[in-house]
Amino acid sequence: KPYLFGHPSVTSVAQRFSNASQPLKETPDVPIETYQKEIINLLVQDFNDVQDQQDVIKEKKTGDCFGPTVTWNKNSSLVESSH
Repeated sequence: KPYLFGHPSVTSVAQRFSNASQPLKETPDVPIETYQKEIINLLVQDFNDVQDQQDVIKEKKTGDCFGPTVTWNKNSSLVESSH
């Protein structure tokens, strides 16, 4: 089994590519930097999912089925409404 000190084993590299969708397990074979990048990517994905959910909720609240649409004009302090 080829192994170099400070580098992952062939088995751990193969597992990383075969299980790309699963989070990495913290083992001595996995460099900490790679593990941290994977965790950050998962957190960013979770954050984006939550933002998408909030956007859907905002669209439902401002949709025509709930009355006139009210939007905030970012360039001024005026609120625009339409029906």
